[in-house]
Formats: sequence, C-alpha cells, structure tokens
Amino acid sequence: MTRACPDWLNGFPKRFQDDVIEAIDAKDHSRIVAFGADNTLWKNSIGEFFLQVLTQSEDPEDMPVLPPQYWSRYEEIAKDDRIAACGHAVQCMAGLEYGDVAAWVDLVASKWPHYSAKMADLINGMRDEGGLQVHVVSACNSWLLRRALFYMGVEVDGAYGIETEMDSIPGVGLVLSDRLVQPVTCNGGKVEVLDQHVGLPSFVIGNGLGDHELMDVARWRLVIGEKGCEDNEMMKLARERGWNTWKR
Repeated sequence: MTRACPDWLNGFPKRFQDDVIEAIDAKDHSRIVAFGADNTLWKNSIGEFFLQVLTQSEDPEDMPVLPPQYWSRYEEIAKDDRIAACGHAVQCMAGLEYGDVAAWVDLVASKWPHYSAKMADLINGMRDEGGLQVHVVSACNSWLLRRALFYMGVEVDGAYGIETEMDSIPGVGLVLSDRLVQPVTCNGGKVEVLDQHVGLPSFVIGNGLGDHELMDVARWRLVIGEKGCEDNEMMKLARERGWNTWKR
C-alpha cells in the first residue's frame, strides 16, 4: 500500500517527496538527516550579519563591539578561502565575555526576519512523524546557530557550528579565545563532525558547495535555490548529477 504524502511535504518536488517517504520506511540506512542553515533553513547568512552587527555602530559617538576592520578582513579572506573566513568570523571575538556574546546572539536571533516556516515544518515532520534524526551543520558560530533554531521553532537532535575554546578568567568568567574547536564545520569538516558525534548522514539538504562533501556521502539529497536567481555552482553540479533540486 502506497503511503500518503503528508501535508508537511506539500510544495516540494514529487521525487523529493518520494525520497523522504522511502527514507522514513527503509531500515537499511543511518536515518540521519543533515541540514545546512544559511540559505537553507533561512535566507541569507545569519553569521555574516552577526559579524556586521558587532563591527558597526548606529551612533557615530559609540564605538562598535569589534573594530570595523574585522569585517573588512573577513571580506578579504572570503575572496580566496571561505573556510578561513568563517573561522575568522568567530576567532575575532576572542577576548569577549561569553555572557555578552550570548546576549548579542539572542538579540540577533530573535529579530532575524528570514526564518522559513516551510523548512521548520519539514524538520518537524521528518523528525516527529518520520522518526528520522535531524542534525544541522553550519559554518556560522554554534551559539548563534542554536539560538536561531530555537526562534525558528524547531527541535533537532544536534546542531553544530564553528566555535572557539573558552578561558575561565577569575573575577570575569568565561571569555572566548581564538583557538578554534576542531573540526571546523565547513566543507569536509561537516562530514567529520557528524561522523564523530552520530555517524554519516543518509539524507542531506543544503544549498551550496559548502555542503558538497556531505552530499557526496548521502543516499538522498536536496539542493535548494531561490526562484529568479541564477544557479550557483552547487545547483549546477546537482543538475549534472541528477540530484533533487528545488527553487523556493
């Protein structure tokens, strides 16, 4: 008997719907679903926006939290090395008290306007009704990622982003360092961190080349794009390989 398509899959391509139902019913795979975050669960990069917030000030009389050149340096690095740039966006917060960072994280995550209700329904449906394990792996900082998922209204089995080690300073508390926790959750690092914590994913949903290595190890995939936008390199690759694609 053919399983009926659940409401939370409405609007997605038929082939993707079939793959999700197969993943729910099949017993010969890890049952781990890995989602990217930026331009997958929401539009735009929340991590980049967070760095912009910290390096800018609305009042010319007030100094920003971080020197403005940290943002300029991020843009420079990103031209040649996306992984190093994402690491820099977290490392440049070295010296900040974790309590202060957590407050700024909550402010940005609570006001982020780009959360996708459709993707929230997909996560909740795959996890709650489908019995699949859902993990989110992102190149933004892990503190922001987890808070964003909270405000998006989803519960996941794991959320992994870039973070640094912290130092406990007497009389101050926890302070961020510039020592990156390995592996850095970009490209192949996404595969490594999932494999270390839970195993390799069978299903991957993402949007860019930063998810390429994850998709290579998966059995089912969905590459997400935006209507009216030119295909990025990941979308072109997905079409060449016959992977599921969807422009929302």
